[in-house]
Amino acid sequence: NPNGLIKALSKLENYSKNPLKNADPSSAHMFIINPLSGKSNFSSLFRTHPSTEERIKALKNLKIKA
Repeated sequence: NPNGLIKALSKLENYSKNPLKNADPSSAHMFIINPLSGKSNFSSLFRTHPSTEERIKALKNLKIKA
């Protein structure tokens, strides 16, 4: 179901843009998206998967074609 996945990815993206104020830096590695940082210029340097925005765009295109 592309709609469900789009909604979940959108939530993750929104959480990543609003860092947690009380988050402990020692637990940041346990989050899917680092809660302590916004986007950096080097975020895609070592990325092995598409960005969340790219995934959502691909799912929307898939939904249109179906």
